[in-house]
Amino acid sequence: MREIGKELKDYFKRKGLTQKEVADKSGVPATYITKLFSGERGFGEKMAMKWETLFGLSHVYLMTGEGEMEVGTGTKADVPFIVYKELLDRYEAVVRENESLRTRLAVYEPVEKRSVG
Repeated sequence: MREIGKELKDYFKRKGLTQKEVADKSGVPATYITKLFSGERGFGEKMAMKWETLFGLSHVYLMTGEGEMEVGTGTKADVPFIVYKELLDRYEAVVRENESLRTRLAVYEPVEKRSVG
């Protein structure tokens, strides 16, 4: 079985990032990163997806230890997922903004057009 924590520790060392810097970028305490690197703690989906975005590490690798560590170095399926996720995030932001605009514009609708409810 692969030692994900050791591989991650080596990876960030090669990138010149300390555990504290990784923690700061991840928005978690340094002790959390220490536990990930030591194997005491595993990755949940949310953190794995965050690290894929922040550091270019495959969420599948982080959660299972399978495949290539870095996105885009293994199967071509890695890259489209990132693109999909980014597009989905943008779409959701547009939908939220659209709903906000509708709410603000409703104030200006003529009374006879407003729905009652």
